[in-house]
Amino acid sequence: MNSLKKNREFIINYFNAMSGNEKTRELCEKYTSDENLIEHIEFFEGAFPKYELFIEEIMTEGNKVLIQARLNGTHAGEFNGIPPTGRKIDLPFAIRYTMENGLITDHWLIADQMLLMEQLGVMEPQTAAN
Repeated sequence: MNSLKKNREFIINYFNAMSGNEKTRELCEKYTSDENLIEHIEFFEGAFPKYELFIEEIMTEGNKVLIQARLNGTHAGEFNGIPPTGRKIDLPFAIRYTMENGLITDHWLIADQMLLMEQLGVMEPQTAAN
């Protein structure tokens, strides 16, 4: 199997293993050596326990895998000083992983933080000006 296909399959398996499950350090370390990614996962797991992940689009190039995805969860733990609201979130995001020796070694992530704050009820929804 070529490396592009192998990396794609690895990331799909990673998303499936993480989605809807408790994201422990042990589980994370099966897929990544990127300490910043592990800390990010632990942070979100604390605020949105057992959050689900859904891949919408996946692209591979060299040792990079780019994902457009969604995170669904319930705000059940503190998030950046915001106490649990019990609200459900549906957060679109894009993430790029760098793969080396069968592990994620680096990532870059972008998510719509304004939308997240709206879904948590911290901000009023923004409306387009007419």
